[in-house]
Amino acid sequence: MDIIPIVRVACALFCSIAALPAQTLNVTLTAVNPSQTASGSFNGGSTYANYRAGVLVFDISDAFCSDPNQPISLNETVIYSIRPMSALPNSSSISKVMGGYLASSKTALDAAGAQWAIWEIIGDGINSPSLSSGSIRLAGSGNTAIAVANRAQDCLNNLSSFPSATFIYGTNPTRQDMVFMVPETNGALLGALAALSLLVRRRR
Repeated sequence: MDIIPIVRVACALFCSIAALPAQTLNVTLTAVNPSQTASGSFNGGSTYANYRAGVLVFDISDAFCSDPNQPISLNETVIYSIRPMSALPNSSSISKVMGGYLASSKTALDAAGAQWAIWEIIGDGINSPSLSSGSIRLAGSGNTAIAVANRAQDCLNNLSSFPSATFIYGTNPTRQDMVFMVPETNGALLGALAALSLLVRRRR
């Protein structure tokens, strides 16, 4: 089954609103599912903690976190500023990670691996990515951490084989920034994009 067909109209709508810096999405986080908890570090291994990583389910779209150093809580409503994909460093690689996840079996391990791969790309770049060195790490002990690290590393090693996924980059000064997925079945998000595209036309 073809799991990813990404809507072309969504791409067109996204491109049309990308130039507007003031557009926003008002969303509520309802769940983190699928997900997997594993011991990891965001400070080069100085300290480790258990982090629940995976798909963040909002009322309008699923997403991955692109800023793990900020908080966000379940049932919290956040207003995100929409920014172009290009505003996120290594956005093309992040798009590939998301495409790989959407084409996977979407297990908890797949979701956690994709999330840690995105954090690795953002935190340490795409040159020789590794979940055992650099600022973004998973603990070297414990079966869960090893499994998540292996899945994330496999994802990073095979980026070129994954299709690219369209996403919307949302930022907030006090909450985790997000990359919102835009699959063709998400009518709510497409509706939001359509409304934003109308604003573009009116401003012209």
